[in-house]
Amino acid sequence: MDERKAENRNEVQGKIVEDTESPANRSFWVACIIFSLALAIRFVYLYESSANPSFQAPIVDSKVYDETARAFVKGQGMGSNFFWQPFFYQFFLSVVYFFRDCSIVYAKVIQVMLGALTCALTYRLGEKIFGRQIGIIAGLITAFYGPMFFYESELLATGWAAFWAVVIVLLFLEVKEKDKSWHWFFLGLCGALGIITRPEFFLFFLVGCIWLWLRVPRELSLVPRFGAVFAGIALVIVPVGIAATCATGRFSIMSSSGGLNLYIGNNPNYCETLTIRPGEEWNRMLIKLPSQHGMDKSVWDEDKFFKQQVIEYVKSQPFDFAKGLGRKTLELVCSREIPRNLNIYMFGRWSRLLRLLTWKTDGFGFPFGLIFPAAVLGVIFNWRRIPAPVILFVILYSLSIILVFVAGRYRVPMVPILAILAAAGLVSVVNIVRLKRRREVIIIAAVVVGTVLLSTLPGPFCEEQVDFEPEFFQFVGHGLIKRGLNDKAMECLSEALRLKPDYNETYFYMGEALRGQGKVDEAIECYRKALQLKQDESIEYITHNNLGATFAEQGKMDEAIEQYKETIRLKPDYPIVHNNLGTALLKQGKVDEAIEQYKEALRLKPDFAEARKNLASVLAQQGKSKDTVQP
Repeated sequence: MDERKAENRNEVQGKIVEDTESPANRSFWVACIIFSLALAIRFVYLYESSANPSFQAPIVDSKVYDETARAFVKGQGMGSNFFWQPFFYQFFLSVVYFFRDCSIVYAKVIQVMLGALTCALTYRLGEKIFGRQIGIIAGLITAFYGPMFFYESELLATGWAAFWAVVIVLLFLEVKEKDKSWHWFFLGLCGALGIITRPEFFLFFLVGCIWLWLRVPRELSLVPRFGAVFAGIALVIVPVGIAATCATGRFSIMSSSGGLNLYIGNNPNYCETLTIRPGEEWNRMLIKLPSQHGMDKSVWDEDKFFKQQVIEYVKSQPFDFAKGLGRKTLELVCSREIPRNLNIYMFGRWSRLLRLLTWKTDGFGFPFGLIFPAAVLGVIFNWRRIPAPVILFVILYSLSIILVFVAGRYRVPMVPILAILAAAGLVSVVNIVRLKRRREVIIIAAVVVGTVLLSTLPGPFCEEQVDFEPEFFQFVGHGLIKRGLNDKAMECLSEALRLKPDYNETYFYMGEALRGQGKVDEAIECYRKALQLKQDESIEYITHNNLGATFAEQGKMDEAIEQYKETIRLKPDYPIVHNNLGTALLKQGKVDEAIEQYKEALRLKPDFAEARKNLASVLAQQGKSKDTVQP
């Protein structure tokens, strides 16, 4: 009898175990399916986008990340430029490049795999909050969300930021519910990693920890729990801070460009600073601005300068500042993807998948134009079920972006959380319509109309009025020239000229590419065309210098010297041209004049190895001491 009871009890326990394990197993397999689907979509896009000329020739921010990582892998160490942008992505890319021989493709494959994992985690978070149905819908939304897989496929930190957003919110909920020490540790670790990926996570993580502190039952000891959090944070902060100290002279995990970015979005001429293009104009207006005000010490002095400029702007023009915050709020909820150096809609020409899943028409942008109204409905009909960390993230991360400036790629980390709210909203709408609740149907209609109008009618904003396409082809062409791919560079530069025939910078780069191809006469013609247009002064003096170098290659020293002197007239503090002029003068037998030019080059740039070598050679030929090789 006892044995039979034991057997029955074992059977019941077995069923209980089976029943409790079954939902977990189903959840795991659903997550795997969403991961596989998202990964397949991303690999399709990655394959299609390989036809994009910038696929292996990164531009703008991606180029900075790529060059920084390559320099680090080559043993050049972590200079201050390594901490100009947030630390994490450059370090991640450096690790990938170290193990995979600087493979851009390999880095992108890892990133799209991470993006697929983000989709699976979005499902898990949605399931945890609202149930499996809503979790599945949220996972599918992120899987098919065009801007997400677009930015995940670029050499940018956007994919990692979206990943950390989901992980941190999920860990807050896990810590609150399960109270396991390793959860607390990983909350601190992932929170710190999120902050060094996107500093905008800082405010959310700080307030989230305060919320957690207040929610922990008083009978439980806070010391070991938050000790684990601080241990996770320290594991990131200490080595990064030490590296920053060695490179920049200050212990910090924040990027030194924070003040500049804050200034770009908060100044009396915000439209001008937001749309200023990379290059000499950027350097002249923003990078060199601190030195014009006597701040020429360190990257942190520059950071402090720009922050002080913003404080003075807020004090002197509070209404304009408030107006700017309102404009940036409208940009944040805009259904269109606000560009930042890259216009996502342009890339649809190389991908049918992207064209299908990301587009705009008459002010309306897909897919955010649907996600936003659905997410608002999700909040309205389910606000009591939404955990505090979700609300805190949406509010505080949004506020952090608005305080600086808004761009489509900075909004992407919000998408997984908004997708969960949107999924909840869609399910609520279906249930309300099915049950024919007329009053709530009216509310739905009003919310949809209001949010669609709010996200569609404002604009076009300053950033949307910039034509990025000719600049894109010119940047890619320049990058290809640096890699010695002059034929491909000419194709891109020709396309840039087709789109913008009076682009003097493009003519300059065409001259560079033609010189690389040995087509000297055609190169000279392009240089002269660039000088005739005279749109950018920075290009003018460089063009004169390179035109002089071209004449020098042909043995036309008089013409070369004429161009070098014109360069010096336009930019006397350009050390390269003084070195070039010295060489040209030397070939004409004007030794003393050549020596003076070499010395001037070294005065302007004491570590100019080529000028020092040239000067030493001339002095040695004259029998003079090498000790005189001083500017």
